[in-house]
Amino acid sequence: SLFQFIGLKIDIKKQIEIKKYLIHQFDCAQVYRHNQYILVDDTVYGFKHTYPYPGKKYLKEYYRKFTSSPSGRNFNFDYHFSVLKRYTGYLDLDGLEVLDVAAGDGSFLRRIKNDCANVIGFEPSKTECDEAKESHGIELINCTFTPDMLEPGRKFDIVIAGDILEHVHEPYNFMDEIKSVMRPGAYMFFQVPNDFNTLQVKYLENTGSNPWFVCPPEHLNYWNVEEARSFVKQCGFEVVH
Repeated sequence: SLFQFIGLKIDIKKQIEIKKYLIHQFDCAQVYRHNQYILVDDTVYGFKHTYPYPGKKYLKEYYRKFTSSPSGRNFNFDYHFSVLKRYTGYLDLDGLEVLDVAAGDGSFLRRIKNDCANVIGFEPSKTECDEAKESHGIELINCTFTPDMLEPGRKFDIVIAGDILEHVHEPYNFMDEIKSVMRPGAYMFFQVPNDFNTLQVKYLENTGSNPWFVCPPEHLNYWNVEEARSFVKQCGFEVVH
């Protein structure tokens, strides 16, 4: 059976529940495994995600204690900033309202603030929030983003969602939350790892290896470039770059 093949230690009642869920949601989809998690193709939204998702209480505590490594912060934010301005058409961000839903240590948000934008950022990691304040002078809200944490009616011209969608429960719902705080004609700038890309898939096929880049409970969702483009379109966005 499926459950013997992937080696899960789950009681019979839970096996039946999961199997019914898989048949309903993922008919004819390929199934992967990683430790106690199943990784499945969502044939509706076109990305891979773990099943079951870890509990929200567990994830909240996990990310509260999270600290990124210095090498993990080594992004070229000047390049990101130039792409952001080029494809939104803004010569500068003076007076624009910008939200970062997972600001990390605040490096990118500082770059945006220096261009005179009005910024607000959320970050669940206490360590990252402290780093943002001490190193970049950025005050972040130390919690996971939800629209009800904002002032009623507050809307944004740009929303930054860098390396967050791979971490959240049901990212299509998270995208709805992002859309709910965007003004008409606003832009979302997002980034996710390019997983299950052609090179990785060919390597897995040729070696019979398990996907080493699958790493729940940290990463829960997985897209390659084509899947990411299709996903955001299904969530109601137009891709401009």
